[in-house]
Parts: sequence; structure tokens; C-alpha cells
Amino acid sequence: MGRRLREAARKGHVVTLKVKYSDFELVTRRLTLPVATDDGEALYQAARSLLARTDLGRPVRLVGVSASGFAEGPPEQLGLFGGAKERSPRRAALNQAVDELAGRFGAKAVRPASLLDGDTFGRDPDEDE
Repeated sequence: MGRRLREAARKGHVVTLKVKYSDFELVTRRLTLPVATDDGEALYQAARSLLARTDLGRPVRLVGVSASGFAEGPPEQLGLFGGAKERSPRRAALNQAVDELAGRFGAKAVRPASLLDGDTFGRDPDEDE
């Protein structure tokens, strides 16, 4: 999602998680971030916190995550003394490098290691064994 936001030159303030259960009941959770972002890691962490507040003890049919509340107007002002809320130049360089690799080698070329477990490392988890 972060890559798509960067491609569209957008940053979102609101992360939304929708979970549809097997009985078609739909639950929606939203989190408003203090600063609009296009950083995949920040969006992922927000989605994880929303998922932790959701009942996963019953069969799930569909899960969706989206960003909205797009920032308009002038660029955001950075904090005087730094802090976790602002996007670091190092994170921006990392996102740019990952975007370039994905553009050249495909969306699955680079993924965060935190999304892999020991059984899927080194192979495509979408492939059947």
C-alpha cells in the first residue's frame, strides 16, 4: 500500500481495517495517525494494531486494509528536535530503493523479513509445493 501511495504522491492520515466473517458480518476499525504517511512500515504497524482489536476466533472470509484522509496543502513541517512522528531521510531512501527494485523486478522482489517465517524464507509463499 505504501508503494501505491508514493506512486500517486499521496499520504494518508487514516488506516482502515475491514474484516468480513464467514456469516457475512462486517467489522470496520479505523486509526487516525498523528502525521500523514506513505511509509509501508508505519501503515503495516497501524494495521496490526487494528487487527489486534478484532475477534479472530471465528472464521474470516475477507480482510482489507486501506488508507484515506489524504494530506492536502503545503508539505508537513518537521519537528525541531526530531522524533518518531517525522519521516527520516533514511526511511525515505529505503522506500525509494524498494520502489525501484519492485519496478525493475516485480512487487515480490523485496519484502520485509518480519513478514516471513522460517518455513517460507527463500521461496514464494504463493507457490504450491
